[in-house]
Amino acid sequence: MIELNRKSKNSIPEEQLNALAMSFYYAMLEYFQSEKGQAEFAEFLEMQNEKQVA
Repeated sequence: MIELNRKSKNSIPEEQLNALAMSFYYAMLEYFQSEKGQAEFAEFLEMQNEKQVA
């Protein structure tokens, strides 16, 4: 379960928020395990390394 530090209450039930968060998590996990996601992540790491060198 994902715990959030909320300053205000909302009208969305906690169970629905958790379900939404988990659906985003699994979609992101699937994407970054794909070839396209792996290539994009490698490109991101390369850009980060270039920033550190500069």
